[in-house]
Amino acid sequence: MANWVSGVGGWGRLIVNKNQLISGSSLITSSKQKIKKFWKPLFKTWFTDGIDDPRITVIKVKPDKGYYWDTKHNMVVGLLKRAAGAVMGKTLDDSIEGKLDV
Repeated sequence: MANWVSGVGGWGRLIVNKNQLISGSSLITSSKQKIKKFWKPLFKTWFTDGIDDPRITVIKVKPDKGYYWDTKHNMVVGLLKRAAGAVMGKTLDDSIEGKLDV
């Protein structure tokens, strides 16, 4: 998975969910003001010191391109097509993909 961003003001790739990829320039900050702006109480589950937890950073990504991929049908149909394709020795393509407008 590409859930990483390299360097302050660097280039990054971010998987938005399992079917979307966003690439672009990034800025990483530990600004308390930014952390407070985006803070949700549930985050304390991972950041036990709250907004003062030293592990917290805010990453701003300015996207320059995006891509998506998915199946045409639900997961069960896709799984059955892959299994049938494996038995028959050929690909039963069930995918859709393309560029995202960012």
